[in-house]
Amino acid sequence: MANSNLEEAKIKAAAMFLNFSSLLGKDVLDCDRKFIGKLWDISAKTSEIYPKSDELIIAKGFIRKYYASVPFLSVLEIDGEVILSIKSDEIRFGPVPKDYEFLLRRDILDQQVVDTFNHKVIRVNDIHLLEVDRCLMIAHVDISIRGLLRRLGTEKPVDFIVGVFNKNAEYLKKEHLISWKHIQPLSINPVSMTIKVDIPQKQLN
Repeated sequence: MANSNLEEAKIKAAAMFLNFSSLLGKDVLDCDRKFIGKLWDISAKTSEIYPKSDELIIAKGFIRKYYASVPFLSVLEIDGEVILSIKSDEIRFGPVPKDYEFLLRRDILDQQVVDTFNHKVIRVNDIHLLEVDRCLMIAHVDISIRGLLRRLGTEKPVDFIVGVFNKNAEYLKKEHLISWKHIQPLSINPVSMTIKVDIPQKQLN
């Protein structure tokens, strides 16, 4: 009974989070449900312990992309699509995105996690976001293989295959997350592609 309650609690907790990889490439629509572009990235405020989303970056075009940004508070709904509270003619696109201090896609995804002694551990494959006051807050970074498969769009078929052979496989039940509180301030280095955490490699493992 206790194990059943624990699993139920885990399922409910997991449902509270959004995976950043699942948002990338979603259609962005205006208040009249007119297509604007695709979700490209999200900027965040680094002044808080758990950074909150600040602006939504939209991209359109194939061979040549154009970019626009809107305040994240303009987002009405994120489900199968991203629906905004403003009209498309209020949005201005340009050939390059604005110069942001901190972007989730650019500055977190695929960064190498290093411990307190600069030992490389593994790369960030996804980001756990928690919806708070109409914003998305960075809660964890996901360093699991499953997170990588999610980004590649192959998580569900791989989950099914693993479940057929072993429904109790650790792969299906154990998450590999690092709480954002362990990410050291200003430790993200876009040049070396590393993120430093304040815990040793042994504890991470």
